[in-house]
Amino acid sequence: MTDFHKAGQRDGQPSCNHHPTTTWLPGDTIADRYTIPIEADARPGEYTLLIGMYVGDQRLEVYTADGQPLGNQLALTKLQVEK
Repeated sequence: MTDFHKAGQRDGQPSCNHHPTTTWLPGDTIADRYTIPIEADARPGEYTLLIGMYVGDQRLEVYTADGQPLGNQLALTKLQVEK
């Protein structure tokens, strides 16, 4: 059974608002660091860390290098939440 309960979330502009996407060029690599607070009522268990990009409140589609669609988010890794 898949449980879509969220343990935490962080939204923000790239590089603490110092490198907006309007300045990005094709081929740029942008490194960004986020701390994601875990909600007090988060259930213990394994979670998938997902990332996505937005324009306004619309989530953008993610594509492979050869143009194949992957959806509107990308899974980075699995995390374990313990109580």
